[in-house]
Order: sequence, then structure tokens, then C-alpha cells
Amino acid sequence: MACEELRVFGDFSRLTDKIRSLPDSMEGLMRMRITRVVKEDETGCVEKMLCLIECSELGLQEPELQMLLGDPETATPLPALTWGQVLRTLKPFLRNTAGFQNLPVLGFFHNSVSKVVQKSLLGTPAVRQSYHNVLADYYQGVCAIQQLVASKLPYQLRKTGMNSRLVAFVQKDPRSLYMTAGNRHKYMNGVRCHNKIPPDELALRTAVVLCKKCVTKTSAFTPSKALNRDICVICGQRTRTKALHQRVHFCAIHEPPDAEGKDYCISCETSRQNVFTGRRAYLCAQCSSDSLENTCAKLLV
Repeated sequence: MACEELRVFGDFSRLTDKIRSLPDSMEGLMRMRITRVVKEDETGCVEKMLCLIECSELGLQEPELQMLLGDPETATPLPALTWGQVLRTLKPFLRNTAGFQNLPVLGFFHNSVSKVVQKSLLGTPAVRQSYHNVLADYYQGVCAIQQLVASKLPYQLRKTGMNSRLVAFVQKDPRSLYMTAGNRHKYMNGVRCHNKIPPDELALRTAVVLCKKCVTKTSAFTPSKALNRDICVICGQRTRTKALHQRVHFCAIHEPPDAEGKDYCISCETSRQNVFTGRRAYLCAQCSSDSLENTCAKLLV
């Protein structure tokens, strides 16, 4: 890497001074090199591509990058000639790994590249947020591969803090059915209230139920056709068991308004007497595991 910087330096009369000025760390050399290629870039895409890769979870495929560097709103990818120029410029910083359908995924070849991009190009939360917004909008509105949307959109929505969009996607968008059970659990519990309810207060909390109408309906917590009564109200997975510790509760902060002495339907969000003629609402085994037992089930959207 140091030799490459010396190769492009050009002024051999000051070569010794240049050698002495080189940083003595990998990160320092990487910062010098990235600063140079961004400054010399004539396409306006080098910095953007580095930031997009850094803000992705596990790298990006070439077609994704071409579309993101082009015009996603009109589904116009970056011209092939410009893409080739950008790729040649950044080739020393990248590595290929196999991704969806064995298409190559471009990521950084060394952690020092990531550190430099974070500090030098994504130095403020606002800049980082803007790139996560671009990626979230791309996966939700442009990307046509449902499996990619299901695996990548939730991560971007979580990074943007768009909890309402994340919950709406998982609960209502058919593409979310391609999410793994582990990811559904991780992302939905990530926007869940973490307040613990003391065991001796559980009996005092409002009974959270599914009313007579909602218990036999579908699609309240997942876009699948499974009945609401068989679905975890947090992650949308099937509740194969319905133990006492899997019942849904809200903490004192999130108790439904005007629900004292009444039951509360979590699907239609109504509180009234005798709603319990339906059925109690339950969590799946994962969402009621030891670390989450007696945790408030309110989603913070």
C-alpha cells in the first residue's frame, strides 16, 4: 500500500520526504489512500459507494450498487462505462464473497477500510442516517428480489430508527414471510418495551386478549393466513405452546387507557367488559424465553 502511494506520487525529487511522511499504521495509510482517490474521483461515485458499502450489513451486490449509484427513483442504473471506472478505482479496497444466488457481494477487504470510511466519510450521525435512508428506500420501493428485501430491509429500518415502518413491514408486507424466524424475533423484540413486570403484579395487569371477532381473523401480526389465535403477537411466529408464562402483559407505563377492570383486545385495540369470551393473547417460546419472561409486550412505534 505504501509502495502504491509512492508510485503515484510523481515528484521523485521529494521522494525521500514523501517516504518519511508516510503514516506508520495500516489505518493511517488507508486514510491517506482513500482521501486521495476520493479527491481524484471524476465520477462523483467513489465516496458514495464506499459509504453505501459501510452502511450495508454484509456488503452489496454489483447490481444493487449500480442501481443505488444511478437513479433508483427511475430504476436507472449507473452507466456501464462509469461503473467500470468506479470499480477499477476501488478494486484495491474490495473483496468478493458469494451472496444471494451466488452473485458476488462487494465488501471491504480489511477492517481498516471500514474504520476510515466511518471516521472520514461518515463522520456525523446525519450523514450516516442519510445513507441508511437511501438503502431503506431502495429495498422497500425498488428492489424486486423478495428474499433480498426480507433479509436487508429490516436492518436498514432499524438503523434509521423507523420503528413504525419496521413493524408495518414485518406484520403486513408479504415479503416479510421470507424472513428467518431468528430475524423476526431479533428485530421485533428490538423495538419492544424492555420493562420487566414483577411476578407479584402480573395478576393486577389488564388481561390482554383477542376478542371474539379478532380471534378467528388473520393478518393482525403477520401477513400469513394463520389465525390470530395461533400467532405470537410480537414476532408473528406460530405459538405451538400456550403456557402461563407465554401470556401477554403490559407494564404499568403501557397499560391501555381506561382498561381498569376490563379486558383489552391487542388486535382491534379495544377495552370492554367480557372481551375475554375470546381468548388470551400469547407469545411464542422465543419471545417469552428466560431473558424475556414477564417483559412488557408493547411495541415502541
